[in-house]
Parts: sequence; structure tokens; C-alpha cells
Amino acid sequence: MVATKGYGLSVDDIDWSCPADMEPYLKAHKEELKEKDYLAWIQGQYTLSAVSVAVEHCLAGRKAKSKYIKKPLLQELEEKNKPMTENEIQKQRELFVAKLQAMKTNFEINH
Repeated sequence: MVATKGYGLSVDDIDWSCPADMEPYLKAHKEELKEKDYLAWIQGQYTLSAVSVAVEHCLAGRKAKSKYIKKPLLQELEEKNKPMTENEIQKQRELFVAKLQAMKTNFEINH
């Protein structure tokens, strides 16, 4: 028996199943294609960053300000989406209250 597409299905399984049975495998295949597309897009972002830095440094020399991506894009995304600690949440609250107090003071000065 030959397994197909790495999903553990044999040709007989495919031949004797209805479309509803194949739906999860279709979804898995679509997710796989999305992931490949996303990875290709990320690779393009790295290439774009490298080329733009190289071109600017060739044209502007020491005046060039662009820099290559410091961290992998997925690592930055994970760091951005990680849950905040209680201490960080408290700092956010205090900053928000300080901003509101500054807005109140500005309003009172202007009116």
C-alpha cells in the first residue's frame, strides 16, 4: 500500500471514502500551503532588507542609516505577543493614569 501526501492515507482509503471524510485532510493541506506561502514571504522580507541595506551603503557610504533586521521576524512576533507580567501590567496602568492626569491638567489650563 502506498501512503499519500504524508497524511497516512492509502489509495484504497481515498477510493472508498466520501468527500466529508476527506475534509480534515483538505484543511490540513490548505494550512500547509498557507505556511509555505508565509515562509516564502518572510524569506522575501529578509532578502529585501539585505538588498536595501547593501544599496544604501553603496550609494550613501558612511551616511547610510539603514540596518539589517536584528532579530528573526518570528522571534520578534513571539516576543511581542508573549503575556505581560503583573509588574508590566501595573506599570502600564500607572502610565495610563499619568496620561489622564496630564490631559485633565491641560484641559483645566485651556478652559
